[in-house]
Amino acid sequence: MATGPGIYDWAATQARRDTLAEGVILIVLNGEHGNGFSVQAPREVTEVLPDLLRDIAGKIERTCLLKKKQRPGHLARRECLQLTL
Repeated sequence: MATGPGIYDWAATQARRDTLAEGVILIVLNGEHGNGFSVQAPREVTEVLPDLLRDIAGKIERTCLLKKKQRPGHLARRECLQLTL
């Protein structure tokens, strides 16, 4: 992972300040500057980031599969991306 400000660092800073958070992970899909991400967090959080993101991905996948079972053929990909965990 690259260090230093990226193309969405300004947005991550805004989110961190607005929420008074200690850290923030921002993932941007099809944004003004394309896809990207920014992480602003203490070192101990960035060290466990891969495990944290795998856990989040698993939750999204399980939620999408559950929704598909409830409404076969009706769950669009965009609906999965809009899920809040």
